Amino acid sequence: MIRGMQIRVLIGQKVREFRQQRGMTQRELAERLGRQEVTISSIERGRNFPSEDTLSALVEHLGVPLNAFFEVGDLSSQDTERETAIARILAVVRTLPRRDLDIALRQLEAFVASKPA
Repeated sequence: MIRGMQIRVLIGQKVREFRQQRGMTQRELAERLGRQEVTISSIERGRNFPSEDTLSALVEHLGVPLNAFFEVGDLSSQDTERETAIARILAVVRTLPRRDLDIALRQLEAFVASKPA
């Protein structure tokens, strides 16, 4: 069982890992989230839990599923990479205006249809 302090450290490690994978500094991530850099630093060091709003913003801006912040290694790296890719796609799609969303959907459907079964 993971205790509170261990959860803070785990989440902090995951935030740092995902941020660095995307080539972002703490300052860049903080700006994207509308938070202070010290907030990101405190989370990454396991000193504080992210608030619900901050956690939601992390999911959106880092493009990872919520459960990725709590995984201790149950999924293979291939599964994690797939889930991360899906979450990143969703984060991009959420920013599209309706017209562009329809175009993206048609393109995705055509792409899938062109693949052999």
